[in-house]
Amino acid sequence: MLAQSPTSISSWVKDTFESRREVVKSLLHNAKSKINISTDIWSSTNKRSYAAICAHFVDQVGKLRVLLIGLPRILGEHTDANIAYCLVKVFRIYQIEDLIGSFIADNATNNDTLLQAIARDLPYLDGNKDRLRCVGHIINLVVKALLFGKGLSKLEKDLLGADDKETFLRWRRVGPIGKIHNLCVWVNRSDQRRQKFLAGQIDSAELDEDFDEDGDPEFYYQLLVDGGVRWNSVYYMIKRALRLRTVIDLFFLRYRYNKNDEEDMSKDALSNDDWHQLELFYALLKPFKDLTKHMEGNANKGGREGSHGALWETLKTMDF
Repeated sequence: MLAQSPTSISSWVKDTFESRREVVKSLLHNAKSKINISTDIWSSTNKRSYAAICAHFVDQVGKLRVLLIGLPRILGEHTDANIAYCLVKVFRIYQIEDLIGSFIADNATNNDTLLQAIARDLPYLDGNKDRLRCVGHIINLVVKALLFGKGLSKLEKDLLGADDKETFLRWRRVGPIGKIHNLCVWVNRSDQRRQKFLAGQIDSAELDEDFDEDGDPEFYYQLLVDGGVRWNSVYYMIKRALRLRTVIDLFFLRYRYNKNDEEDMSKDALSNDDWHQLELFYALLKPFKDLTKHMEGNANKGGREGSHGALWETLKTMDF
């Protein structure tokens, strides 16, 4: 089928969306359970804020369902009333205002007042009893404290208003994690730097006693940039850095400061003691990462009911 006008494709997309939304609405209205909601605000790369709204329920055949039912853009200030308005608007589109059960959100105190704001539109809701806290976020708070200590809030505030040079300096003061963060950010900012880092991997592979120049192509890695103080991404950044330790050491050995560089990266060179600390952090974080991934699972496969994220497992997690 060929588009007959410039608006044909957009019309097809809208029509398909509306027809699929009717399918979702039918699933929600035929649910055997209440419709439980998980929500969080997410910012896109172009700095726009959206509220992800997921519905969790048992459908008419007894299967656990998790559906994204809305991703409204948050316009204006992120006040409780404004966010509550966006959520309730989605509930009304699906006509499920009377079917809502509990809300799952992170531990931010403003989520308490958000539930109270929603309860003004949905009076049967209890802002305290119907508020469940995300176990992944609880683990996140614990591990961030382990990584960054009591100075976490100050670090976050300082980074928020810092220019580029100050940002590198503040991360460097954090220690080995900050140094590897700076390297990953700096290398990934430039395609030329990424190419140099790739060249370092090729050279390193040729020095490897297992290297076979006539064999299959080697698999090369990019440095992973963490999400700042998001601990799970710090774990993956450290894991990748440890894999590439030889290449990173070679990179710093060859590095010469250029006046065109925005930062002198020789200040972020890692010592043997720094690498040892990163190994310890990796060993410390791995069990928390495994636990978080386990609790993210959905018990909607045969033989796995009541597992991977069930309430009883969440309670057990508190004794981990």
